[in-house]
Amino acid sequence: MSMELPPSFKGHVVALPFPTRGHVNPLINLCKFLASRRPCDVIITFVVTQEWLGFIQSYPKPHTIRFATIPNVIPLDSQILDDVPSFTEAVATKMRPALEQLLDQLHPKVTAIVSDAELATNLRNIPVALLWTMLASFFETFRLGKTDCLLLNTIQELEAERINYLKAILPFRLYPIGPAIPFMELDSSASNVDHITTWLDCQPNLSVLYISKGSSFSMSRPQMEELASALKTCEIRFLWVGRSDAEWLKEKCGDNGLVVPWCDQLKVLCHASIAGFWSHCGWNSILEACFAGVPILGFPVFLDQFSNCRHIAEVWKNGRKVGGDRSEDLVTEEEILEVAKMVADVENDEWKKIKEKAKDLKALFRGAIARGGSSDMNMNAFVETSSRDKDVYFDVHVNQS
Repeated sequence: MSMELPPSFKGHVVALPFPTRGHVNPLINLCKFLASRRPCDVIITFVVTQEWLGFIQSYPKPHTIRFATIPNVIPLDSQILDDVPSFTEAVATKMRPALEQLLDQLHPKVTAIVSDAELATNLRNIPVALLWTMLASFFETFRLGKTDCLLLNTIQELEAERINYLKAILPFRLYPIGPAIPFMELDSSASNVDHITTWLDCQPNLSVLYISKGSSFSMSRPQMEELASALKTCEIRFLWVGRSDAEWLKEKCGDNGLVVPWCDQLKVLCHASIAGFWSHCGWNSILEACFAGVPILGFPVFLDQFSNCRHIAEVWKNGRKVGGDRSEDLVTEEEILEVAKMVADVENDEWKKIKEKAKDLKALFRGAIARGGSSDMNMNAFVETSSRDKDVYFDVHVNQS
């Protein structure tokens, strides 16, 4: 597999995401950021399974990024929830042989690998940069035993104290690169008016509760029943991304809102009509909400989502938790109605404070990615350091923003 080399060619980077939506999307966004900084001398090969190529092959990308595939040696995306341990084991044991075979076929020779930290491995003694796509504090529970790589993170000012601590104790370099979300594509997506945008345009400012269940783990059917019943009872406008349950939910929710199987989430969150975001607290969703300045109603269901939600409610204070401490705790219709009433009440003191915090974080995010901002400078430092480092071409980074 080969492509025409740029005249000033300096390196060939292979990008290897953990094969789930919450990891594929931030890594491909990072690749686009890298391509924008090195448009003339670096080519990037983004490696996914054959199934995942079908999901992402229509994504817009610069000409210096190409897709390559390995066979479907792991369970299909639709089978993950049936047996998560088996999926995790297959990723850890079956992807490497296929990757090594692909590396031998790629041209030009691969000079660096950028991969998810969960896939940390030494392949053909190629320098590796690891991308951490979760909260910096959650990284400490994972703590890589690597001493020969760089770490990229998608966080930054939100956890400046934690980042500084990690920089002091980690045996490798740490670059906070900011939100790995598709903010560079917002201008182009704004010109694409679909039925969702048309509906949002007809709603008053700060009047719509946006609801998303995430891309993988979701709320239970009984919980969806409670939420749908509350939305039907109250008068708050809503936009609910129901994925495969969209048709069923349309019959349950009433006429105050819109139920869709999918949407351009960042574009929706940046719309003036959005008042709040009922979220599973996946890290990518949190970053997008912070970028848009939208308050979060946290309803975590799995793994790091619980610690993310605690940070939202207790540290950043740009949202609040909904319900109990366990994913199986049912949030009743009555509880949801109280939350909806709070969001709809422009005079509610608690919600006013949350909205102010969300507004502050939005300014922080926009400043970080602006020219001369911390994310902008860290990305430049990452690229420049990697270019002149003979042992490590690219660095790994913890994302904060």
